[in-house]
Amino acid sequence: MELSRRAVFGVGGGLLASRPFAELARADAGSDKRLPPDLRQSLLDTMARLRVPGLAVAAVRRGEPVVIDALGFASLPFRVPADERTLFHMGSVGKHFTAALVVRLAASGRIALDDPIGKHLKDVPAAFAACPIRSLLSHTSGIPTYDDLPGMEGDRKVLRADFMKAIGALPLDFVPGDCWAYSNTGFVLLGRMVEDITGRTYRQAVTEELLRPVGLVEGRVDDAEAIIAGRAEPYVEENGEVRHGQQMEGDFSGWPDGGIILSARDAASWEIGLQKGAPVPIAQMIAPVMCSTGRSSGYGFAWFLDRMGGSAIHYHSGSVSGFIAFWLRLPAHGIGVAAMVNFDTDGARTVRRKAVFELAERLAPGSTCWSLTAIRDDDRSLTERTRKLISEGAKPGDASVFAPEIARLRNPKAFDQATGLEDTLNVESGRFALVERYDEPGGAHIRRYRATLPDGPIHYDVGYDATGRIFRIRSV
Repeated sequence: MELSRRAVFGVGGGLLASRPFAELARADAGSDKRLPPDLRQSLLDTMARLRVPGLAVAAVRRGEPVVIDALGFASLPFRVPADERTLFHMGSVGKHFTAALVVRLAASGRIALDDPIGKHLKDVPAAFAACPIRSLLSHTSGIPTYDDLPGMEGDRKVLRADFMKAIGALPLDFVPGDCWAYSNTGFVLLGRMVEDITGRTYRQAVTEELLRPVGLVEGRVDDAEAIIAGRAEPYVEENGEVRHGQQMEGDFSGWPDGGIILSARDAASWEIGLQKGAPVPIAQMIAPVMCSTGRSSGYGFAWFLDRMGGSAIHYHSGSVSGFIAFWLRLPAHGIGVAAMVNFDTDGARTVRRKAVFELAERLAPGSTCWSLTAIRDDDRSLTERTRKLISEGAKPGDASVFAPEIARLRNPKAFDQATGLEDTLNVESGRFALVERYDEPGGAHIRRYRATLPDGPIHYDVGYDATGRIFRIRSV
């Protein structure tokens, strides 16, 4: 499931020269902790074929950095190579920084996670005031996402009062706790709550409480209009042409729903901090939140939660105009891997998946879904119905297909945010196979499918209730 702070809202600039892509195979990041040579070359070749400008990768194993590397270009027109200090926007991966601040407030006794958000956020819209703080952290609040609202375009200044007025005109999508639907709004509200409680800006709180205590040097809350040394340029594709991504407004680029920029070096430092429980014990963020049906949402506080072969997996994707990122954590193996790309296309996602999952498999063979092989399918009709759903999409409110966690979502935007089915993928039946199955409480079970595509696999984790209706869909 590719979840972003915002949809790409436009492109600017002219056609970029194609010559730099031919030079990718010679680009050198200069890191002393490079990717394995064969994987590095394979990534460079894939980047050149798919015209992906730059990639940064960081990996940590049991508290020690093992890979800090960057490939390609931070700037195409100036042919500036990306290196381990180049800054990439993390998009929604940065939500867990906001969650960390909230968890720290709870640990200090200044809030309780079951408090209504209206107890601490002074100008919260009345319709949302009773939503528990933990429901905002877990996307189970029912607060609608602000994406696509008029006046919320990311290339213009949005004042706090205007934001609150715009979202306050919307009703809740569902009763808090009943469903799960990704909401950028919830994390903006959490960030403003942090400001109200601490008397500091979000930027100050992140810097002083999270970044500096673990020694991050380049990492920061973004300001797209500031002159920031080492920040990569964003790129998108339009009508087959690589173009500059439209610059975000400075304040918006650092909003609490995903406004962090990191280098490969600082991504490694942050993962080390997460593994050591500083500056926040991540254990408090990775307990799955249950819906009112008693089934798991597959999400904690700003982390998707899954398991493979019985071992826990934490992950999150992110995107803003011109950047995508992915963070994968395999706690049983003490491994965390992050990848950042300054390009927002399907080809860039292919490179990002390849970097993260192939590297994770090098560090811990058999630890990810990429190592799985097809198993005997105990319900081929269910598999075929699921394949058609992913290929053709669905409409909200179909209780014959979806369990209450999804069937209650009548707002098309909330439905899309919950399922990801707005982005259909035409998968042939012969290329869609069951690779894992496991049970969850309440008669539910999860089936993991592999869609085999020309540029690599995509995996779908689909949750079914006892009657075969779908209550959860995730893709990585």
